[in-house]
Amino acid sequence: MNDLSWRTAGIRWWPFAALLGLVFLAWCGSTAIWSPAGLGRPAVYVEDPSRSDIVAVYAGLKANTAGEATPFSWKTVSRLNAPFTANWTDWPSLDELHGLALLILANLFGVFGGLNAALLLGHLLAAGTFYFVARVSGTSQLWSFVGGLAYGLAPFIFAQSPHHSAVAWAWHVPLFTLVWRWVATDPGLERGTPRFRQALGIGFLTGLLNVYYTNILCQLTLV
Repeated sequence: MNDLSWRTAGIRWWPFAALLGLVFLAWCGSTAIWSPAGLGRPAVYVEDPSRSDIVAVYAGLKANTAGEATPFSWKTVSRLNAPFTANWTDWPSLDELHGLALLILANLFGVFGGLNAALLLGHLLAAGTFYFVARVSGTSQLWSFVGGLAYGLAPFIFAQSPHHSAVAWAWHVPLFTLVWRWVATDPGLERGTPRFRQALGIGFLTGLLNVYYTNILCQLTLV
């Protein structure tokens, strides 16, 4: 199927809404967040050594809300500058969509609530994207629903939350399977075709998210 649209995929709204509702409830149950007050609690504390990267995540979020390290710009946090001649506070980042979402949500719900909301959004997007790709690929409504539920609640996503929130945003990975199928089957990705334009769009979207997944898309496409 060439046209990546809701209409041609034959997606029905009620199973899609039910899917997102189940993922939402499951996430709330797993995190014990059932209220706005709960949303504002830290998802993890620094005393957990296995998730010590959360310090950098919270620091980056705080810098975002203070107007530093903003998306689509150089990430410079002047208050964290090292002494003497070191100036290692500036680095390029490819997680621009993730950073933009964090900035918006942190301004709405605070640093802790914003991160929790971003993690929930990642689960919902993962479930919805998998369901959409499955339907576009010709999978039945039932199995698309089951697959979307499994991917939206994937243990890997939970394992990367919240200390690797950019990695936990793996919702776009199901789109890669479309590109790989198009490349591997006739007539391939012919320039100027809908498939070619859609593959470019998927590649551009991927480039705005975590570089780990960009490498996955590029390497397996070449293979």
